[in-house]
Amino acid sequence: MFATWACKQVNNVAATNVNQAQYKLDHSRKCPSCGIADETCAHVLFCQEVGRVDAMMATIKLLDDWLLQVGSDSGLRRSILDYARGRGGRSMAEITRRCGNRFSAFAKSQDTIGWRRFMEGMISKELIKIQTTYYEIHGGKFAPAS
Repeated sequence: MFATWACKQVNNVAATNVNQAQYKLDHSRKCPSCGIADETCAHVLFCQEVGRVDAMMATIKLLDDWLLQVGSDSGLRRSILDYARGRGGRSMAEITRRCGNRFSAFAKSQDTIGWRRFMEGMISKELIKIQTTYYEIHGGKFAPAS
């Protein structure tokens, strides 16, 4: 199900009000949450309405729970969560600066991809190197895919 949503979201054809208004007469283009902006694929992620922000933060909490469960590198975990919670306001390079050079390739690559695409599931392959090194040193439940 996520793959279908992500594909539609990335290609800007998800069932947002802007897209539905093209096919339904008198369909409002406005966001049903904030009522101010047009509801586009980008707006779904950037909407400031409290309910949408709360829903996103609850989802990020589920991500945190999963990252803990699978035994993620703590610096990587904090960086991912800070980046997601930052809603595009801070670069991954800024966030990972405290982690030293071992995160520089990941940060540069993720910043090229961008926050919106990150939230749609596009994550730098450089993350695999960090997590693989962590697993080699500390062990882990799951081997990251390459």
